[in-house]
Amino acid sequence: MQNLPVIKKAFLATKNVAADMFLLTERHEKESGASFVFFIIECNNEKNGKRIHKQINSLLIKDYLSAQIFSLSLFENSLNDINKYLQSGDIVGSNGNTLNIFIGLCDNQTLHLSMIGNIEGYLFRKGKVNSLTEGLGNNQEMQFSNITSGEMKQSDTIIIGNRNFFDRMSLDRIRKTLELFSPSQAIKDFFKIFKKNRYLDCNAVVIRASSAQEAREEDESPDMIYLDEIEESKVIKIYKKAKPTLDKTKNIFFEYLSKFSKFLSGIFSALQNKWQSEYKQKTKEIVSKTSSSAKIGLSNITSNIENNYRSKKSGIKVKSYNSSDSQFGQKISFFFRQAVSFFKKAAKKENRKYLYIAIIIIFVLISYIKISSNDKNRDVIKKQNDAEFAVEKAQELLKTANEDISLGRSNGVSQLNDALNYAKSALEIPSTQEKAKNIIDQVLVKMDEITLTTRIRQTEPIFSFKNKASVSAITGSIIYGITEDGKIYFSDAREKDPRLISAVDAVYGKPVSAVFSETSNLLYILTDKPSVWAFDPLSQSGAEVRTEGFSWENGSAISTYSSNLYILDPIQGKIWRHNKSGDSYNKGVSFAGANNEEAKNGISMAIDGSIFILKTEGKIVKFSHGTSDSSFNLKNPPDPQNSINGSTQIYADADSQNIFLLDQTNNRVLKYAKDGEFIRQYTIDDKKISSFLVNPRIQKMWFVCGEEVFELDI
Repeated sequence: MQNLPVIKKAFLATKNVAADMFLLTERHEKESGASFVFFIIECNNEKNGKRIHKQINSLLIKDYLSAQIFSLSLFENSLNDINKYLQSGDIVGSNGNTLNIFIGLCDNQTLHLSMIGNIEGYLFRKGKVNSLTEGLGNNQEMQFSNITSGEMKQSDTIIIGNRNFFDRMSLDRIRKTLELFSPSQAIKDFFKIFKKNRYLDCNAVVIRASSAQEAREEDESPDMIYLDEIEESKVIKIYKKAKPTLDKTKNIFFEYLSKFSKFLSGIFSALQNKWQSEYKQKTKEIVSKTSSSAKIGLSNITSNIENNYRSKKSGIKVKSYNSSDSQFGQKISFFFRQAVSFFKKAAKKENRKYLYIAIIIIFVLISYIKISSNDKNRDVIKKQNDAEFAVEKAQELLKTANEDISLGRSNGVSQLNDALNYAKSALEIPSTQEKAKNIIDQVLVKMDEITLTTRIRQTEPIFSFKNKASVSAITGSIIYGITEDGKIYFSDAREKDPRLISAVDAVYGKPVSAVFSETSNLLYILTDKPSVWAFDPLSQSGAEVRTEGFSWENGSAISTYSSNLYILDPIQGKIWRHNKSGDSYNKGVSFAGANNEEAKNGISMAIDGSIFILKTEGKIVKFSHGTSDSSFNLKNPPDPQNSINGSTQIYADADSQNIFLLDQTNNRVLKYAKDGEFIRQYTIDDKKISSFLVNPRIQKMWFVCGEEVFELDI
């Protein structure tokens, strides 16, 4: 009869990875050892993880341990009961909830496996590797819907682990380890590697069908090792090894000490008896006879000393008295007396219960501080491990992306973007910060080349306004910045010397939009009063623009074309055109017709003969000759940021062949041809673009980032 293989197993587990992650590996077996159940639970909600753990113990483990034979049908029934629990509660379906569960039943050499989510498992048989979990947990309902079963043959080895385990150790490295070591030794080897690199969020199970001879030869290493268990120091390890010898030595020492004590006690008793019988009475008689003579002699000596002291007339030394030292001593003495008094009272029988309560409270506080400290240290270690893993993953993705791009493969850009995200996640940890920055630099250079991006990096602004500019305008190389409270700053981009030149009176409201009219040579500022305020750079003075008996419209943007002013009314969806009449302006006329509301929700406006309206949802409406052009649209920029979600400003001009659009969500300005074809994009590192200015004649662009202004060529 052929000898059946012996099933050996070992587990790499954790007790508690972090407050926001529940990760547990557990096994239960019967006394015979021929059958055992194991499971892995991974959940990003600790409370849910504990609930699931409790239900698995109640619905599966309890039945398994009580049943004489736990058949496949009983196993399936238990999984169905767990499914019902998962469906009835709020465990599955919560937004952002990660849930991975793997449950296995080993009955002699037969293995039954089922899972939810993403757990990986592999069978190593005769030099080949086969996946055990492919398709096993791919179900949208997050239920145990499949069971895979099979019989293990001699020398078969199975390894099952969470995703982090296989992400941090290659399958080839795992295979070599399993070939060299027994399950318990392999788990010990994995433990050393992960512990050294501080990867504490990895769980795994190793199962092998060994021959009886191999099973006998395998060491007695523990079959369950915890990654996050505090490792014993070398001193404690040495102490534990030496403890039996020390205990034996201690017992011998106290045995001889007891004997020596008895010996001394006997001698002392004999001497005491001899003293009582032979010397005590004689000593009393001698003392009685000599005491009177001793008193007389002592009296004479005292008298002589007193006479000598009184005859001294000089040479007396006085020691200074320090009251502060005395007070400090008194305080110490008082504190000591109070402490002694307190402990005496606390030690009394009627007060002991309060003493015990105080001791318990102190113990609980110390335990809480220790646990909190351990949690913080664990979180720090986890963050550092995650950062190191992120750097390694980013380096790997960058290398793969460069190869794919050079070979013309389409997934290179998405890999670059993934590498960028991994590297950014490692910036917060000091030990990985420099590596992460270096990877980010490499990724951005490559990505900018592919996505046609001009980037301002690590540069100083050409100048800074004294305060944050809420709106801005330009004429030639002269830049105006207007703050929220109406202060007007002026600077020539060539001289880079900003200065305060005027201010909009508060009675006119807060600035909303500004434009410089080269025809009128005036800076027009639209306010929320509503009002239009004009500043004359020649006279360095400003005033409200006069009207022919009408009020200005509520607007979100102001623009100029020829000598006319245009105001975008987002509420009514109108573009109001005001014709200049002498030194004042006529009442506004709806440019796009009285019933046209296509400009509703408009936030920015640009005019080059046609009028371009940027709306809050990112749509751009083009008006030509008073009607909208339905065929006009802007093409999407290149991947990976191929959509425009947060546009806030549009620029077009009769002197330019291009349209520029500020996408604040992605912190970039997009350049288009007038037919909507994408040309290029511009961005800046570590600054937020609040607005931009363009001079197409000198091919320059300026980013206004709060109060700072940056310049670049277009």
